[in-house]
Amino acid sequence: MKKIIYLMIFFLIIKISCFSDEFQEIDDIEKIQLFNEESVENRYNDPHKSIEFAKKALSIAKNIKSIPEQANSLSNIATGYYFLSEYKQAEKYYTQAKDIYISIDDDISLAKMLNNLGLIYKKSGKYDSALKVFLESLQLEIDNANEVGIAQSYTNLGNFYYEIEKLNKSSEFFKKSLKIYEEISNEEGIATTLNNLGIVYDENKEYKKAQEFYFRSLKIEEKNNNKNGIATSYNNIGFTYKNLKDYKNSLKYFKKSLNITEEIDDKYGTANTLQNIAGVYLEQNIISTAIPFLKRSNKISQKIDASDLILINLDMFIELYKRSGNYKKAQEFTYELVTLRDSIFSNTLSESIAEFQVKFDKQQQDLKIQIREKEIEFLKQKNENSQLRVKVQKRNFVIHIIGFTIIVLFFFLRFKKNYLLIDVRR
Repeated sequence: MKKIIYLMIFFLIIKISCFSDEFQEIDDIEKIQLFNEESVENRYNDPHKSIEFAKKALSIAKNIKSIPEQANSLSNIATGYYFLSEYKQAEKYYTQAKDIYISIDDDISLAKMLNNLGLIYKKSGKYDSALKVFLESLQLEIDNANEVGIAQSYTNLGNFYYEIEKLNKSSEFFKKSLKIYEEISNEEGIATTLNNLGIVYDENKEYKKAQEFYFRSLKIEEKNNNKNGIATSYNNIGFTYKNLKDYKNSLKYFKKSLNITEEIDDKYGTANTLQNIAGVYLEQNIISTAIPFLKRSNKISQKIDASDLILINLDMFIELYKRSGNYKKAQEFTYELVTLRDSIFSNTLSESIAEFQVKFDKQQQDLKIQIREKEIEFLKQKNENSQLRVKVQKRNFVIHIIGFTIIVLFFFLRFKKNYLLIDVRR
């Protein structure tokens, strides 16, 4: 079973006017921008329509040979597929957009594409690839002093501290993130961080406090009609009721979440919520009802290659069949679990982590020297206050990336250990 933790996804959004009656009279660039605006507007609630609009924009962009508009359209197509949980298609289009941004030296947009690719790699179990692009994305955000990127990095740090069960640290970073989002009035970021803080309180068994944060997040998502966010809030509220042993309300909110994820064709969200419903029945030892929900979850998870959900499903199947006395079935799923686990957590990941550690140790030393040199230089220019802010900001960025990398490494090592512990229990 899995609570949904938002990992912020940076998508390119072009601010333009709405469609007008004079659509046929406007030039091609404006048409592209209008189609992409419609794509952005529909990505959460109707990903199919979002893809349709973005493909129209891409077609025009290719005809007029506008490279930046092609990249933006490709990114929007990829995002539509992401929300449909069609990760291979999303990866294909994000990669094409990424290659264009590299060719035109657009580092700000490149950072976003790398982040999005990292999310796809992580969902697909390609943890070594995810680690690589997340770090590259973070470095670009640092180089460009992106305020929203800083807040997102705090969110990611909070997520990783959560994964290694350092809940106080996790809460600390989520609160830092929330403060920035509130200062810049970023409602999407506020809703995200409220949700994540709710999960920390949930883990600390402060279920009423967790619900307070989930409902605050839900209120913002409902205001913005973000169906994906609403479904997430319902899912996590269902978890708190499950923890409170209020199974009636737990199923109520899980099913509300399920209705929305099915409506917007969010396959990952659907598989996740089906898994959670099965968990409620498993906890009540209603095996015959739990199994069909788990089978539906696993079928969808297999289809979209969501390795994280598949691993949890397999572990639940083992428990279900053991309780029902079908040890042959339990043994079959145990073999499948071990095989999949070993294919995901290969030596490649360990080698990748070791390689990044060596490189980063050297980078850390180089950055410390650069910081000291900049501080000495600054002392010679006392009256230039603007430079002080830049240098202090840069120093904070350096500290930030060092902390982030360490947490990344600890997270992946712990994740591998978790599934080894499952192996030992079997």
